[in-house]
Amino acid sequence: LQLAFTTSVDTEFDPVIEKAGISVSVYSDGRLWQYAKGVARSSVAMTVSTPIQIKSTSKTFMSALILDQVENGMYSLSDTVSSTLADHPGYALVDGDRINPEVTIEELLTMKSGLNTYHMVGENFVAIENNPGWKPIEHLNMTPLGYSDPGIYEYNDTNTIILAII
Repeated sequence: LQLAFTTSVDTEFDPVIEKAGISVSVYSDGRLWQYAKGVARSSVAMTVSTPIQIKSTSKTFMSALILDQVENGMYSLSDTVSSTLADHPGYALVDGDRINPEVTIEELLTMKSGLNTYHMVGENFVAIENNPGWKPIEHLNMTPLGYSDPGIYEYNDTNTIILAII
């Protein structure tokens, strides 16, 4: 099984022209398999112990968790931000001129919410990095004022923060 995983990673990774490093872990039947290759920094090899920022990889996991909650009947894809977060203790503090309360879970998942992204504002990024104790709900008031009507795809970290809060 380990050979099959290693071969699969090598088959996908090796032909890529521009690459850095990759670290893969698989947990199955009470056993953990790990594998790494490539470089972490210019002349430092990637290992399974090399720290890696998860960044946008979390969007995949977040989407799976949200869809699992939808499947379990906790809410539906057509539910709005305002209805889903109505009981959240910090939601009342979110500026309504920054986050459209009528955006649906589906629009957040498909990056079609029309919301602005807080993350691409340079000073927000620095503030977040310097204060990792902030709660996700606090990030929403860092989102630039205004929003567009939902419907057009635009990659956006604000969507993922709202999904994390949900």
